[in-house]
Amino acid sequence: MHARSIDANARVEPSAKFVVDIGAHDGEWLSNSNFFIQNGFGGLLIEPNSKTFEMLKSSHPKATVLEFSSDLNRDGVAKNDKVMLLKAGIQINEGKGKGNIIDNGWMDATEAKIEVTNKGDVDLASISFLLQLANVPKRFAVLSLDAEWPQSSTFAAVKQMVKAGFRPEYMILETSGNKDGKRIMAGLGYRWITTMRYDDIYELDVLIK
Repeated sequence: MHARSIDANARVEPSAKFVVDIGAHDGEWLSNSNFFIQNGFGGLLIEPNSKTFEMLKSSHPKATVLEFSSDLNRDGVAKNDKVMLLKAGIQINEGKGKGNIIDNGWMDATEAKIEVTNKGDVDLASISFLLQLANVPKRFAVLSLDAEWPQSSTFAAVKQMVKAGFRPEYMILETSGNKDGKRIMAGLGYRWITTMRYDDIYELDVLIK
């Protein structure tokens, strides 16, 4: 959706041409990852809703479907031309957990609100946990995060990921021009580029190594 606002090809080394899309929906409608994948980027597309995940698989019939386990990707480091799909949700806390979908949202269940519980039908994990399991490189092109939770949770989840050593060149966050978020992201080494619809786009400061 916002891919043309990001000159990822100009900034990202070939080994990092990889996009992570959390809340990937069907992989086509308003997708923040499809443009990159169509242009040769690898990707990890994550979606918690069972019905929407089936649509995601249909959109990417050649993708590798990962199972939520301790050894998601047995093939080594995520490859630039490889697309992986994972049915899971995210949580702020490190590690993994369980949750239940309590609201399927709108547009034929393309969005879902998740309640974290000790028992549930949805596998949850922190962003860094999922990236580590899928062997995503520490430096990659784009992270898109579309989660139906408070904006403060989005920034908390991103902060946890950055502290774990992952630094995407660009982040697309559904935070609607959040001013506090701009300050938080600046503290993590990211500068705000623009707001498009509900999404804020941030770029990694070139001085950050």
